[in-house]
Amino acid sequence: MIDPVLQHTNAIDVQTLNDSETSSADVSSNCKTPTQDELAAVVRVGAAGSDGSGTVVAPNRVLTAYHVVESAIDNWVYINNDWAKGHLIGLSIENDMALLAVDTGNIKPIKIRRTYVGDSDVGYVSGFPGGLDKVAKPASKFIYVQEFLIAKAEIDHGISGGGLLTCDAGEHVYSGVVIGWPALRRDGDLYFYENQAAIMPIPTAVKPFLRDHSIEL
Repeated sequence: MIDPVLQHTNAIDVQTLNDSETSSADVSSNCKTPTQDELAAVVRVGAAGSDGSGTVVAPNRVLTAYHVVESAIDNWVYINNDWAKGHLIGLSIENDMALLAVDTGNIKPIKIRRTYVGDSDVGYVSGFPGGLDKVAKPASKFIYVQEFLIAKAEIDHGISGGGLLTCDAGEHVYSGVVIGWPALRRDGDLYFYENQAAIMPIPTAVKPFLRDHSIEL
């Protein structure tokens, strides 16, 4: 299987990602782990030589990372215990996003956050690491680097294209697309931060991309 994260060439240059840079919060007391029912909109995306994740953001529309589907002839989305063929209807190579049209059945689209994630917010990155079971890993200590949102979170191959979920008034809301690991570029070499996640946030990139494809928040 081609590793979609390491094959992604637009790695983020991160100078420092120390825990002391942002305020911390107790994930368990502020934002409970989402249940499987609450994660129903997070789906598995399969393509030739690649395995990733995506999120149902509107009826029959799944948002994922572009590098998950970039080399595929056919894209497949695992919906209601079966594979459904998806059609690529929109992409942003620069922001590493892709929109698939697929029959999402009775899956309710996830509620989308309209505001920026704050440094003291807490949440979860959700997807299918390794193409296996769906998980929701705690995410915290958010900072913005260039156009990306960086979070302290444990991710793995296959979670690319999945969603960042934060809490709003006790409800889990979709807050960005998981892109991969951030990296430090030094002397021409890349050093990946494997305990961090790079996320494309809603206000700066996801919102205009969805609106370009007739999806209003």
